[in-house]
Amino acid sequence: MSKLLLSASIISALFFITTSHAALSNELKAHVHGQAQLMLAVEHDKIDFKLISPAESLLGFEHQPTTLLEFKKIADVKQLLEVHSNIFQFNGSDCQIQALNIDTSQIMNNGRHQHAHAHKDIIVNYQLKCHRSIEATSVTLKLFKHFPTLKNINAMWITPSNQGAEQLNTKNTTLMLY
Repeated sequence: MSKLLLSASIISALFFITTSHAALSNELKAHVHGQAQLMLAVEHDKIDFKLISPAESLLGFEHQPTTLLEFKKIADVKQLLEVHSNIFQFNGSDCQIQALNIDTSQIMNNGRHQHAHAHKDIIVNYQLKCHRSIEATSVTLKLFKHFPTLKNINAMWITPSNQGAEQLNTKNTTLMLY
């Protein structure tokens, strides 16, 4: 039972840190076009998957949209991100989305004044329920195929028996979890 509590505590801490980190992203982290962050946690039959990317890396721009083409691009990217199998595939497990949040509020502005050159991120949170999630030995990312300006993803993960960090890129798209 103590191993389960420790695992839950570590997962909670990882997501608290990354959520706090994302909330302060404009002030504290280096915003680098072409690079994204990925946090992944596996516990029992649940997998939490969080992606933080500069809007420019997914949209090709990071200013508030003004043209119909820019609004369409945002809608198209959101539609692509809504289907997790477009973005990632867990090898050895069948997963279904339980909850999804695609946060484009930084790019959409929503009436708030923003500096013209402010960096903006898109944050995507997937909560998955997986059949045999513990058997998911790896996850293959398909982001590079859909977003050619995305060059690197800094990934951190935690499972009940393993944790790690790795940089993924167009030549290395698979994250080994166990």
